[in-house]
Amino acid sequence: MRSKFGPNSFPESPMSGFWELFFAAFLDTTLMILIAAAIVSLAIGIWEHGAEGWIEGGAILIAVVLVAGVTAGNDYTKELQFRALEKSSQNDERCSVIRGGEIERINPIDLVIGDVILLQAGDMVPADAVVCDHNVMMANESALTGESDDLKKTKNADCFLLSSCLITEGEECRAIVIGVGVNSQWGKIKANLV
Repeated sequence: MRSKFGPNSFPESPMSGFWELFFAAFLDTTLMILIAAAIVSLAIGIWEHGAEGWIEGGAILIAVVLVAGVTAGNDYTKELQFRALEKSSQNDERCSVIRGGEIERINPIDLVIGDVILLQAGDMVPADAVVCDHNVMMANESALTGESDDLKKTKNADCFLLSSCLITEGEECRAIVIGVGVNSQWGKIKANLV
């Protein structure tokens, strides 16, 4: 099934490069004011003092470039650290699945269409699924739909569980995985954002 529908993972957002962050730093209001002040200082300095009048304006421009470089370096480092933390967090995630009649704790990336997952209050739904037993649960779908109220999920009524939603109430419930990764509702939304 994995070869047909792919892994239960989502596309990563493209990472901003150092130079992109460097040039974006110049859009800061304070730096724009300093650049304007440097240009005015250069013009007045050269007009009043000739060849030696560029020093004050040049010093301001050098400071602006240094600040932009440090800002871009910090932002780039933070982005690298955030991606490493996100990857580490994804590796630590676990969900309960029934395979071969046994309950296993696996990483949600390893889920495939047709797996039977076990969900209880406090669990995030790891993939799109359909409730397949008679237990009633409440799910918070605000991450996807914006609906702030918890929705009642049962086999006979609203039986669809959407990936990345939170189970807020209910006893252990079984659900069959019907959509993973980019083929899930959350995957389709994330793919459009990337």
